[in-house]
Amino acid sequence: VEVYPISHHLPVSYDSIRHGQEYLLDGLPAGEYRLIYRCDHYLTDSTTHKHVSIVDSDISLEPLVLYYYFKFAWITDSHVGAGFTELGLRNVISNLNKRADELDFVVHTGDIVEKGFNSEFDQYLSIISPCGLKFYHIPGNHDTKWSSTGLEGYKERFGDTKFSFVYCGFRFIGMNDCITLRGGGGFFYPADFVWLDSVLSATDSLDTPVLFFVHIPPSAVFNSWRVIDKLKNWRTALILVGHGHSNKIYNFDGVQGVMSYDTYHEGNSGYAEVTVSQKGISITDYYTSGKVETWAHFPVPEKPLPAIALMNLVDGQFIRSKYTVQIHTEEEMVSGEFSITNSNYGSEALSGSGKDWSFEIDPAFMESGYHVLTVVFTQSNGRKVSRSISFYTDRADDVDIVWTFDAGSEIITTPAVDENRVYFGTVSGKVFALDLATGELDWNYNYSKSGIFSSPTVVDSILLVGTAEGELIAFHSVTGEILWQYEAEGSILTPIVAEDGIAYFAAGSKFMALRLASKEKLWEYKFSLFAESKPVVTGNLILFTAWDKKLHAIDKVSGESVWSWARTNSFYYAPAACWPVVSGQRVFVTDPERYLSAISLLDGSTIWSSNSPEVWESVGISEDRKRVFVRSLDGKLYAFSAASDQQKLVWKKDVGYGWDSTPSMPVDKDGTVYTGSKKGFVVSLSSQWGDLNWKIFLGDGYVTTVTPLDSQKVVAANLDGKVFLLKGKCTTGVDGEKKLLPEQSELKSVYPNPFNMTFTVDVSIARPQNVEILIYNLVGQIVKRERSDFPSPGVYRYRVEMRGNEGRLLPSGLYIVRVLGEDFNAVKKIVLMK
Repeated sequence: VEVYPISHHLPVSYDSIRHGQEYLLDGLPAGEYRLIYRCDHYLTDSTTHKHVSIVDSDISLEPLVLYYYFKFAWITDSHVGAGFTELGLRNVISNLNKRADELDFVVHTGDIVEKGFNSEFDQYLSIISPCGLKFYHIPGNHDTKWSSTGLEGYKERFGDTKFSFVYCGFRFIGMNDCITLRGGGGFFYPADFVWLDSVLSATDSLDTPVLFFVHIPPSAVFNSWRVIDKLKNWRTALILVGHGHSNKIYNFDGVQGVMSYDTYHEGNSGYAEVTVSQKGISITDYYTSGKVETWAHFPVPEKPLPAIALMNLVDGQFIRSKYTVQIHTEEEMVSGEFSITNSNYGSEALSGSGKDWSFEIDPAFMESGYHVLTVVFTQSNGRKVSRSISFYTDRADDVDIVWTFDAGSEIITTPAVDENRVYFGTVSGKVFALDLATGELDWNYNYSKSGIFSSPTVVDSILLVGTAEGELIAFHSVTGEILWQYEAEGSILTPIVAEDGIAYFAAGSKFMALRLASKEKLWEYKFSLFAESKPVVTGNLILFTAWDKKLHAIDKVSGESVWSWARTNSFYYAPAACWPVVSGQRVFVTDPERYLSAISLLDGSTIWSSNSPEVWESVGISEDRKRVFVRSLDGKLYAFSAASDQQKLVWKKDVGYGWDSTPSMPVDKDGTVYTGSKKGFVVSLSSQWGDLNWKIFLGDGYVTTVTPLDSQKVVAANLDGKVFLLKGKCTTGVDGEKKLLPEQSELKSVYPNPFNMTFTVDVSIARPQNVEILIYNLVGQIVKRERSDFPSPGVYRYRVEMRGNEGRLLPSGLYIVRVLGEDFNAVKKIVLMK
C-alpha cells in the first residue's frame, strides 16, 4: 500500500501487507490521504484506490477487491508468401521475444499464409520458430480457399483447425469459419457444432468467462447464428476476429467483438497485447516503431444473456399451415419483435408481455423451404437480447422435398446417382450411399485419413471416390465393399470422370488416366500447382482448368499437351474452379476476373471474351449444346448462344442470387436448367425460355452443383451437410417441343385473386421490351412500382410481393394492377386479404 497526500504525486509512506491483516502507517499527521494498493499481476486502477481521513483513531476500510490479470499476444493476417509481408512478421516475433516474460502465449486468428500452400506454411513456421511462446492457430480464408491438400497440409503442421483450453479461469475457444476450396463468405462446419457443445459442456461452470476466436467476423458467416446462440448461454466476454486488416469494435448480436490489424500494417508492423481479468479485457497495440496504444476495453459480463425459450418449435420443424409460436423468457421484457428470412415478413411485433409472448407463422407469406426465425426482445434498461431457430415450410404448390438426409458434416461435392442410389462424400471423410427413392442409408464408409473434396462417379456398379490423402477408392456400389485402392501420390480434388473403362482425374500437379479393370496408369500429364475442376472429355481431347491460370487440352490417348489457353497472368483470376463446357468446336470457361470466354477447340484461340455481365466461377451448357448458362453477380441467370462467333444473349432471368461467387454450376436435364446458390436455394427454369418453374430454400449454406434426374426431380446437397431429393412442377415446357411465340403482347392473367401478400402476373411478350407493373390504391396513389426486362419473346411469369415502395406491408383491400409495356397496356382489379 502506498500513501499519498491529496494533491501530491509523491508517496509519503508505504507498507507491505497481506490479505486480512492490520497494518500501521507511522508518523503521518492528521489529514486527507489517498491509499493505492498494488500487487504483482493484479490490476491497478481507480478501484484500487481509497480516499481516507487520518485522525488519532484506527481506521476500518471497506473490503477491496484486487483482480488478477494475465496477458497474451494476438496476431492475425500475416499472409506469409505474399512477398512483402514476411519482414513485418519477423519484426513482430523479435518484439515478442523481448517481452516473453510479460506474455503467456500467442493466438493467431488466421490468414497465416497467402495461398495455403505447404511451402508457405513451412516458411511461416521458420519465421516464428525463434519465439519461445506457445502459439495457437486457426485458419483463415487464404489458408483454406487454395489449399492444394484440402487442409491436410495445415493439419500436419498445426494440428486441428480448432482449439480449446482453460487458462486462469477463462475458457479459450478457437474455431474455423472458412470454407475449404471455396470463397464467397464464411461458414461453420456442422461437425464442429458437436465439438463446440462438448467443449462448453465440459466447462466447469456457467460462471466461466469465454473468449472465442474466429477469422471471418460472424456477421459475414452464413450460419453464425447457430454458434452465437450457443455462446449466449455462457459468460462469453469477447469474440476476437481477423480478416479486415484494421482495428474495429463489433456487437455480434449482443456479444462483444473486436477485430485487429495485420502484422504488416502499412509498413509499421505490430501485434495486439490482450490483458485479461475478471473485471475486463483491454486491447493494446504494440508497433515496431515503438508506439504503444491502448484503444479498446471490454467489461466481462457478470452472467450469461437471459434465456429465451421457443416452447413449441424445434430446430428443423416443418410448418405446413398457420402456427402459433409460444415464447418464454428468463427475465421480464418490455417489448419484442420477430423476423423470418426468405419471407414477406419484415420486423413484426410480438404479442404478450413480461415473460410470455407469442406470434403466428403463416406459410402463405413465405418462400418454399428453409427459414430462420429470429426473436428480439428489449429489456427495461434498453438492452436487446435475441434467439434464432430454423424451420421449413412446405407449401406444396410448386416444389416438394421428397426426403432429406443429414450427414452431420459439410458437403462441398456433387452427389452421384444411378438407378437405385445417391452417393456422396463429406469434408470429414465419410462416404454415403442412400436409397434414391426413400433417402434411407444403404451403407457408409469412414475414411479416417482425410476429407473428401472430389465429387464421386458411379459406373458399372463401381463407385469411384478420390480423397485429399491421394487415394482413389473403388467401392462396390451396392454393398459398399472396397474393391481396390490406388495411391495417386497427390491430393485428388477434381471430380472423377470415367469413360470406356478409364478414369480421368488430377492428383496434385499431375493429371492421369487409369484403366479401371487393371489399375494400370496409362499416362501422366504434369502441370503447375493443382486442379479442382471437373474434366470434360470431348472427341480425342480432355479439357481441364488449373490454378496455373490455364485451360489445358491434352490428347486422350497419349496424355500429351495439344494446346493450353490463358486469359490472365494473375493466379487469383485463374478459371480453376469452373467446370469447362463444350459445344461443337468451342469450349467455355468463366473466371474470377468476371469474364466468360469462348475458346476454339481446334487451336485454343479466343473466339470471344466478355465481362458483361460480370460472372465468377459458374458455367453450364444445355443438353442440346445450343445455350451456355452463367450465373452473374447481378443476381441473374443468363443464357447465351453457344454457336455465335460473338456473345449473343438468348434470355436472362433475375432469380435473386445477389452477389454470388460460389462455384455452383447450372445443369440442364430434359429441358430444365437447375442451379444452386450461395443463399441456400435451388432454382428450376425452362432451359429454352428462361421461365421460372420453382425456387426452394434448403439451408444456411450454399448449395453445391446439383444432380438432376429429369425435368422435375433433382438431388441437391449443401454445406449444412444435408442431401435432398426435390420434386417440382415443370410448367414451362421442354426443349424439343414446339413452343409458339406470342403474336401480340398482352396480360394473360393475375392470380390468385383474392390473394395473401403475393400474386403472380402472366404476360405474353411478342418482342423484347421493358414492362412496368404499377399497383394503385383506391385513391389513385401508386403504392408499388416494379420494372422488368424481357429480352426475348415468350410467355413470362412474374411474382409480386405486396410491400410498398418503402418496404412496409400493404393493408388489406382492393387494388388496381396496371401492366404497362411498350406495345400494350392492361388493368386488373385485385383483392388483398390477410
